[in-house]
Amino acid sequence: MPTFTDASLIAAGSGALLWALLAAEASSRRRRWVGLAAFLALESATFVRYTDIVILGCATVTVITASRLRAVRLQLRTICAWLGSVAAFGIGLALFDDLVYGGPLKSGYPPYAVTFDLGAIGPNLRIMPADLMQAMPTLVLGLIALMWMVARWVRLRQVDGERGAVARRDLWVAASLGGSWFAIWALYSAYAATTEGGNVAVQNARLYVPAIGAISLLAAWLLTRIPSRAWRATVTSAVVVGLFAVGVSGFHAMYSGLGIQLGG
Repeated sequence: MPTFTDASLIAAGSGALLWALLAAEASSRRRRWVGLAAFLALESATFVRYTDIVILGCATVTVITASRLRAVRLQLRTICAWLGSVAAFGIGLALFDDLVYGGPLKSGYPPYAVTFDLGAIGPNLRIMPADLMQAMPTLVLGLIALMWMVARWVRLRQVDGERGAVARRDLWVAASLGGSWFAIWALYSAYAATTEGGNVAVQNARLYVPAIGAISLLAAWLLTRIPSRAWRATVTSAVVVGLFAVGVSGFHAMYSGLGIQLGG
């Protein structure tokens, strides 16, 4: 299903691109190829589900912004290779759509099948938070990580040395991952189909799954803030068990909502 295929590609691409931007100590050639692979993953995800173009756009803006930071130390040929890949993908996708669907901006869906409407934002804001909490409870850890990164930067922004530099770097990470997360969720907040009654949480939340990679990276950062290795392992295990339990509950709720009886 595209829900899981594109989400996996986005998670892999986001993690690889994050490494390529932050690993200033690695060779330029290695960073170039890892970043190119990251963009290929994000482009493949966009080909699977066209709305993922907002995440590809966030990655492009992140690279352009990061290229202006002295600490990132990206070579011009690396930036050109990454952005050239995005440009080639855009041209190729437009040609594909024109040949297969009859227009460079068409997706194969009839006009009434997938509709976005600003009027759907209000109803979705009433429905979706509870559904997303049930389907993706790890978002709580991601939000805590975002708030922690921002608060840490506010506290250390005037501090020189390694602590201040790390806080500033983490703020850029928060901005890039948070931007990718909120871009896809903001887009689907205007999706009309989820305002209709009768859907269970997992059905509605599947549209928001492409952001799970960014959420998981933020949650992982939060867990690394635990200083003791033993406590880190304990807390991580507890989080995994807790999320699994919530997931099982959501799975059973989905089948119950569809009127399907699970066998014993």
